[in-house]
Amino acid sequence: MDFSKINGAKFVELSTAIDNFTAQALYEKIGFVRQLPETDFYTYRLEV
Repeated sequence: MDFSKINGAKFVELSTAIDNFTAQALYEKIGFVRQLPETDFYTYRLEV
């Protein structure tokens, strides 16, 4: 996340399949917030 801040990013986004519960749990544990699903994937966003 430090790299993102240094380079002027406002957020970091990750995507994972709706049925990938392990990744979802990890992303949420480190502060990512799930966005509304647009496809068969969830997008997670973390403001930096």
